[in-house]
Amino acid sequence: MNILVVGGSPAHGVPERERFDVRLTQYLANRAEAPAVLHLAVPGTLGEAVFALAQPFVDLGNYNLIVLQTGEDAPTAAGQTHRWTALPRRLEQLRQALTLLGPHRSRVVVLTPPPLAAPLPGLLRRWECHRIEALCRLWAFRVVNRCQPDLRYEFLFEGESPRLNRLGHHYLSLEIIRELRWPSPKDDGEPAWL
Repeated sequence: MNILVVGGSPAHGVPERERFDVRLTQYLANRAEAPAVLHLAVPGTLGEAVFALAQPFVDLGNYNLIVLQTGEDAPTAAGQTHRWTALPRRLEQLRQALTLLGPHRSRVVVLTPPPLAAPLPGLLRRWECHRIEALCRLWAFRVVNRCQPDLRYEFLFEGESPRLNRLGHHYLSLEIIRELRWPSPKDDGEPAWL
């Protein structure tokens, strides 16, 4: 089983074996009782993910599962990203990505950006995630909305940061499996850090 993860930001402060993509690979290998190989594209913005997917040497037909992280916008000159003004461009980039992934949609899961803690940016992020989820569902893609209530628990994140902690990565991998409509891993005991 070959797995491609493209886009998104790198997981800082989480041991490699506990990142969601590594856990997902282990769960799927245990479920299928076959080797699972994780191929990571360079993390980056949604535009960079579209660029990576469009390369002629990337044969999307070789992957059993493709996870597209809608990623983060590059910061503006002031160091802040104004997501509400960038949303039309991001939705257009998502349409481009979905067009490239269209022939493989049965093997694709799209992840929305993570929630934000601050009230106004958090509200705008939830609206953005809802728009991304609606577009993906309209195009018949599976999507994990990371702003849905059960993925917004404070204990899944590193303080006020939108970065997932170890437990958050575990939950995200299980949400992807749930979206795939596959049973949860039976042999996964309690995480070691609990």
